[in-house]
Amino acid sequence: MPAFQKAEFCKESTEAFKKQRESCLKAGVRIRPVQRQGLEDSNRVDSGKIGIALQNTPGTNMLGTSFKIVGPAKGQGSFGAVYVVEHVHSRRRYAAKVEPVLASLDREIQILKGISHEAILPVLCSHVEDGGLSWYIMPLLPTNLFAYLRSENQFAHGSQDALFNQLMDGLGFLHDRGVVHADIKPGNIVYNPGTEHFYIIDFGIAVVLPTPRGQTTESVYTLAFRPPELIEQGELAPVLTVKADSWAAALTMLEASTRTRFFDGRSKVAIAEKIRSFARELSFGLAGGPHLTKLQGAINNLSPSTQKHVAELIHYDPRRRASCGNVAEELRN
Repeated sequence: MPAFQKAEFCKESTEAFKKQRESCLKAGVRIRPVQRQGLEDSNRVDSGKIGIALQNTPGTNMLGTSFKIVGPAKGQGSFGAVYVVEHVHSRRRYAAKVEPVLASLDREIQILKGISHEAILPVLCSHVEDGGLSWYIMPLLPTNLFAYLRSENQFAHGSQDALFNQLMDGLGFLHDRGVVHADIKPGNIVYNPGTEHFYIIDFGIAVVLPTPRGQTTESVYTLAFRPPELIEQGELAPVLTVKADSWAAALTMLEASTRTRFFDGRSKVAIAEKIRSFARELSFGLAGGPHLTKLQGAINNLSPSTQKHVAELIHYDPRRRASCGNVAEELRN
């Protein structure tokens, strides 16, 4: 067997992925990690440039010698370029995330390589190309939550409960290990409607705590999911904590309830002002305010078992905001 051979995985559950990876390792298949690069680099990557780089790489439509690029993968990660790939021997299909070596992909590898949880999509193998690209292989899921919520398919209370329970469990697991995902949103949750299984993906801007004050407010979170304490920037911004993920998770559930973005707007300035206004209404208890009225309607559309917890997760004060780990513990009991 060659010194390095791409391990091959395609099962329905994370536990099955783990068992098959272990069996491959026992058989002598070595999974080569991406060489460690600077984890401070979390810049967004131009997918078009990656496409050009791939075209100029020997093999054109290949990643290494084992994976053939089939086409772009819609909705499985927002950083770098994500492709559907096919294993040349088994013909099974996976998702491959590709970035330049000195970009945020290594951040994901370094964070994910020590994590195994049924609500977090696993990295199956990774590699560095001679042409300056790094990539990793992950399971290919049918859709992501953002796309599913904008389809004609139903997303009933049972699906909402499954999403919430798995999201809280996965985030609580990360937070116990000092990891803030920092970009929780429906587009970063992939979904298998057949099994009602949800997976957190895209750790390209995840943060390992502790982090210096004022250095994370601009780079973390899609603006519509950024908590009010991180709207301010620079020296006014507080230290990022796991409670920021709590806020983003609550907004993800509100989007699952209404199938629309809770904070929308024509510009970043407009969205930021809506978040500030919402926080003011929460802090002063303005029950008749437009944002609180909208919030109550969205919460009422959620399943009864989820409503109370979502309200606790979206508290304007991070010190009083519920943690995902505590919510997950309550749900288990």
